[in-house]
Amino acid sequence: MIASLLKTIAKLLFRVEIHGFENIPTQNKLIIVANHESFLDILLLGLFLPKKATFVIHNMGLKSWTLRQALRLTPYTAVDSTNPFTIKNPRNC
Repeated sequence: MIASLLKTIAKLLFRVEIHGFENIPTQNKLIIVANHESFLDILLLGLFLPKKATFVIHNMGLKSWTLRQALRLTPYTAVDSTNPFTIKNPRNC
């Protein structure tokens, strides 16, 4: 219910248009790489992707209270770019 309300608000505020869903493979595993400039992109991708997404975020981003609240709605993995082993052993939060 919250997701559908947020989708409606996002469509009105940001004029979201969806194109290219026919290009998404039907297999369960999929990697989408987004060159996101703001954390608002996480919200929009989470709302409008046709599959459940797990987001990879830099651990410094978790210092933001607002971002932590948004991430409560979706699975994510925090990584530290200064430690190459974090991507090998990600910890889902």
